[in-house]
This record gives sequence, structure tokens and C-alpha cells, in this order.
Amino acid sequence: MSSEVYMSDYAELLIDANRDHVYLIMDGKEYPELNEDDLVPECGFVLDTYGDISTMEGINGLLVGIKYSSVKQFKAVDRVFSAIPTGNNK
Repeated sequence: MSSEVYMSDYAELLIDANRDHVYLIMDGKEYPELNEDDLVPECGFVLDTYGDISTMEGINGLLVGIKYSSVKQFKAVDRVFSAIPTGNNK
């Protein structure tokens, strides 16, 4: 079972229980959410608590290299997604 949440910038959030993961869908491509133990990369997409999406450069370079589980504690950060799509297209 999956559900989709539509956001600004023509993007949607796909919560896929079958694959036990969350994806950001933009331009027909799926970008997976980072895993808890992943280090936040220099590039990627950030979903903030207001539902806006920006690149890592648009948020804060201080997040780079920090474990994702720690970054999720930041007030303005809801989720961080990889900049590399999965190969699955929607």
C-alpha cells in the first residue's frame, strides 16, 4: 500500500509500505529518503517542515556529513532525499 502527498514545486511524496521506504517524486523520478545511518551528502533534496523542497545548498552546509538520524532533529528539516534517483519512474 502506498500513499502520495502533493507538495509545492510539482513534487510529491510517495510513502511505499511495500518497499518500506519514502520517496520524493520530481520530474517523474524517484529519489529515496536517506536511511537513519546515512551521512548527509553535499547534494540532495531537503523537504522542510513547511512542505517546501530545496537542494542541500539552499539549506545549510553544516548538515553535510552528519548522520541523518541527527539531522532529523533540526526543527526546519522534515526529510532528506538522495540526489540520485532509483531508476524507477512514475
